[in-house]
Amino acid sequence: MDTRRKDLVIYEIQTYLRELYKEGEVIPLITPDGIYGDLTAEAVRAFQRSEELPESGEVDFVTWERLTLRSRAIRTQNSPPESISPFDTLLSEAASISGDSFDLISITQIMLRALHVYDYLHISVNGKLDEATSDALKDFSARNKIDNPNGDLNKEVWNALAIAYSQYILKNPGE
Repeated sequence: MDTRRKDLVIYEIQTYLRELYKEGEVIPLITPDGIYGDLTAEAVRAFQRSEELPESGEVDFVTWERLTLRSRAIRTQNSPPESISPFDTLLSEAASISGDSFDLISITQIMLRALHVYDYLHISVNGKLDEATSDALKDFSARNKIDNPNGDLNKEVWNALAIAYSQYILKNPGE
């Protein structure tokens, strides 16, 4: 392994160990610098001890696997959930015709219902751009100064709805 690659691997190991320290693991706090010195070896031994592995202070295959697995778990736990983009194609006018039925309309209905401040709880989540959904989209559009006299679901309405929903959910988690 060339020197630069080895330094990057050591830096990665040190970064994982630092993450574990920050999560309460009883290991020395290290600053990633790409140099495998005594403090890094001690942190590896402490990690190996916590994982009931032989305490060599060297990162063998099993230590590497456990270290990366624990780091991935921490990152997953501490990161926000992934967002979705429910469009298999760009939102087109086809999605705005009254009576259309598909998953995007269901998602729209769920978001409208979640916006309690607008009182859209009467909307059924049925995947159909029915009269109640269309009326709610007209109302929502008017409140957001979007010209939408037909109550269509178009890109401009979707974007405003997605922003309103995200802001509402952040302020009112669990509702």
